[in-house]
Amino acid sequence: MKRTGFIIVMVGLMSLIAGLFSQQWLNAKQQTMTAPEFHFPDTHGVDHSSDEWKGKVLIINFWATWCPPCREEIPEFIKLQAELKEKGVQFIGIAVEDADPVKDYMAFVDFNYPVLVGGDDASMLAMKMGNVLNTLPFSVVIDQSNKVVHTQMGVFSRDQIMEVVRPLIGRGS
Repeated sequence: MKRTGFIIVMVGLMSLIAGLFSQQWLNAKQQTMTAPEFHFPDTHGVDHSSDEWKGKVLIINFWATWCPPCREEIPEFIKLQAELKEKGVQFIGIAVEDADPVKDYMAFVDFNYPVLVGGDDASMLAMKMGNVLNTLPFSVVIDQSNKVVHTQMGVFSRDQIMEVVRPLIGRGS
């Protein structure tokens, strides 16, 4: 019994160390990662490219209508977009599903930032940007020089956003 307990503790400790190491590695990697280019249509079928927002601080949020935490953070994103737009910050929602449920959802939510529909291709883009666990919501902050400076698995709170974005506001490319 004691030996089994010891093995369980050691496996847990090794898992913790491996998790911390991989998190440090991912953070170091994202500091130098150039954001990949993308283009997806909006809910009206109009194609949009990442080039449209060059030189801005981008907060890209990968989400889905069926994801309760995704829907939870959207009202705060809408408020922050209104507050930070004049400071060069642009939120972009990229749905990882088909257009119809997104259109239905948007009928009840007054988005003030672009919402694109990416389906499976959006999931692949999120993985390229660091979403190794394929979780939703997933957000990425990109600076004015197109470098990924932060990734967030799960809900991205106002305080967390401001902590990341504040040093970038007003900084040139």
